[in-house]
Amino acid sequence: MITKKLKIPEKTLYIVQTPLFSRLLLSATAAFVLYMLMFHFDTIKYMWLGSSFIFKFVMIMGGLVPPIACLEAFIARLMFTTDYIANRNAFGITTYKSYKDVAQIEYLARRYLTIQFNDNSKIKRREGEAVANKIITIINIQAGKKVPLVLD
Repeated sequence: MITKKLKIPEKTLYIVQTPLFSRLLLSATAAFVLYMLMFHFDTIKYMWLGSSFIFKFVMIMGGLVPPIACLEAFIARLMFTTDYIANRNAFGITTYKSYKDVAQIEYLARRYLTIQFNDNSKIKRREGEAVANKIITIINIQAGKKVPLVLD
């Protein structure tokens, strides 16, 4: 059953989302890029014409990365329920996987958590150690078995 207000299933165990502070920071950065494009386009054009290839590449990345990061921060979500793992990517496409399909969990360099499934699909997240421990515990309990864990 889904609650009407938050649209989160009642059997939700844990939700992994970008923290609010990071969302606000990314929004401010994207707003700054938009402001520069709207009101200082002549300055950007002048800088573009008189710059090297490397600086042009940096300008393109500076215009593309903040909006894409905002998509990732506001839309992407990893949700663990009692029945399945729901992963919504930055484009709003949600995939559902069973806990029994989890082949292994990789936790690399104390930052990157990768959940690998039997069909070779993966869910990759950059998480802290506390969040990773919660996720690993939830997967082991819900799968009913000890899922192999790869540490680096």
